[in-house]
Amino acid sequence: MVFRSAVYFEKKGLVEKAIILYRKAGANKKSVDLATKANLKNYILPDEPEEDDNANPDDITSINNKVSSLIDAGKYDRAVAFLISAKQFEKALGLGLQYNIPISDELTKKLFPDGMPPEEMQKKSELMKSVADKLRKQGSFDLASNLFVRLGDKVKAMKCLIELADQEKIITFAVNARTPEIYVLADNFLQTADWHKNSELVKHIMNFNNKAKAHENLAGFFEACSLLEIDEYRNY
Repeated sequence: MVFRSAVYFEKKGLVEKAIILYRKAGANKKSVDLATKANLKNYILPDEPEEDDNANPDDITSINNKVSSLIDAGKYDRAVAFLISAKQFEKALGLGLQYNIPISDELTKKLFPDGMPPEEMQKKSELMKSVADKLRKQGSFDLASNLFVRLGDKVKAMKCLIELADQEKIITFAVNARTPEIYVLADNFLQTADWHKNSELVKHIMNFNNKAKAHENLAGFFEACSLLEIDEYRNY
């Protein structure tokens, strides 16, 4: 909750409040980056010695002690990073979720490497879904979409790309997905774009509606085209 509040204040341009909340959430690097970008020197933390990245994955006691020490000091993001370095990936994820630390690309790839055997995919499917949902909430739409694709949830994958608002990725995904629901989602998004200035977008909108057999949507689009011509170009 604290991290999400920080994101909200950052988007609103209330940088100082965002920095304080990021720090409270344990996202020290994010708070320092934002303070540096805004040239707010009073909010920039002094340099601290780097944590040991050479943790021995077999020394569980030392790892637990180090993580406990970091948590007690409020350095939640460093605790997560340390667990990743110690190859304790699921613990790193659990700690990140507990303290609302953003899930990194690195951790996602460590948890769910490409080429996982089907039985391992099945075993990790619930965990993968939780991570994908978390990535979506934190705004990592591309990463979330990739995980939803691997889970076989094309609709959620497409919705993540729509939140990313990447026209090229949305069109490519719809072309490859070849399902009516995805075609309609792509069409709905593209109709919010400046399609009247881009003939290629018009072709995609018509193509997706035809393939989805979304005749009412297509009729509505033709009506919008006609009204636009009348209103803007006076082409009666």
